[in-house]
Amino acid sequence: MRFDSLLTPVSESAPCGPDLDEIGDDQYLNYVLGADNRMPGRYLDSETGTPFDRTSIDLKAETKAIGGFLEQSRDLRLLTLEARLQALAGQIAGFCDCVQAIAALLDQFWDEVHPKGFDGDFTLRQNTVAVLEDRTTVVLPLQYAPLVRDQRAGTISLRDHAVATGTAAREGERVLDVNQIMETLRSEAHRAEIDALHASLSSARKAVATIRSAFDEGTNYQYSPDFELLSGVLGQLLALIEGARPDLGGANGHAVTEAAPDGSAEIIAIGAVPAAAPAKAAAVAIGDHAAAAAALLAAERYFGRAEPSSPALILVHQARLLVGKPLVAAIEALMPDNAEYASIVVDAASGFELNMAKMRAITDDFAAAAEEPAAGSETIFSAGTRAEAAALLAGVATYFRSVEASSPIPMLLGRAERFMSQSFQSIIAELLPKKNSE
Repeated sequence: MRFDSLLTPVSESAPCGPDLDEIGDDQYLNYVLGADNRMPGRYLDSETGTPFDRTSIDLKAETKAIGGFLEQSRDLRLLTLEARLQALAGQIAGFCDCVQAIAALLDQFWDEVHPKGFDGDFTLRQNTVAVLEDRTTVVLPLQYAPLVRDQRAGTISLRDHAVATGTAAREGERVLDVNQIMETLRSEAHRAEIDALHASLSSARKAVATIRSAFDEGTNYQYSPDFELLSGVLGQLLALIEGARPDLGGANGHAVTEAAPDGSAEIIAIGAVPAAAPAKAAAVAIGDHAAAAAALLAAERYFGRAEPSSPALILVHQARLLVGKPLVAAIEALMPDNAEYASIVVDAASGFELNMAKMRAITDDFAAAAEEPAAGSETIFSAGTRAEAAALLAGVATYFRSVEASSPIPMLLGRAERFMSQSFQSIIAELLPKKNSE
């Protein structure tokens, strides 16, 4: 990998070198400001829908400049900047290299890599990696990026496949035949190229999981990033490749979504999905809180019956207990040792805040006034496999993100999903705190 040298310490005393932003290095600051200004405000033209001109990115000059700064300082801000430039330039493999480098640095130099945490606050670092979720400079560019360049078909992208399978084409946009796309991707002429691209995408997807795990462990889940969009587009690209080349993945049907120019989601039918990704089954539709509770109960029964050793059983059960519960109950259930310190600050200057006792009293008062009999769910859910249980969890998480953004349930279910594919050894490594070396 191009960035392997970054794992060599800059010096013994400062493995990641100085923070060029913190010390106010003029060359660094001028470059970063200029690079940000070269980023488009929109990827698709608001009037014509024409995508950003990727040839406007001088990738050779950009990577040379960033490489020079990385020699001095191991900084995630530089790598996420290059990742976005690679995506905008249509370089999928280059983007994947950047994601892998970010994961490697976080894994090896969590305490030293820039930007560092400050008194346990990793907001800046979290925001740094969160730009990998940006629609304008990452998600849409990757959807439009060429997978191959063919003499007959021209460039083939995820967007081309979407249009070929029913997504509305913008005015003047070419429409390829879907069979031509799949034949091109599976052709012997592009075999080595597709093999390499599939390997890059697979490594990037693993790197995303490594980044998330590093934040989980390093911040006790307080600053863990959500890579839903990035994971989605990487999965879409892999699914398209594996649809044409089943030898590279599983043979099960898979549906993926693409962000349309108007911001809506369009379904793209892809022929295959990696066999090792059962948790990515299509989410089950959830209509209300009662249905959410019923779906969680079905998933809970699956884990209790088929995978009782999985921590997912505990997390799903806790999530079900929190359905319909107020903030006070969630805090008391999830953070019992610190619950009494919770407060809602209304006006810090005057000291006006609602402490836990007041929040509890208000909650109890509301519950007494608004008490109604709980409605049962008319929908019956069941799960006989891990994939079906994962689909239920995905549906419940999606429902609460949509109707109750403040709910902790998606967080619990996201962690449960990650535990579903972990071995006992890796689970124990997370659950039992490491002993301090003496």
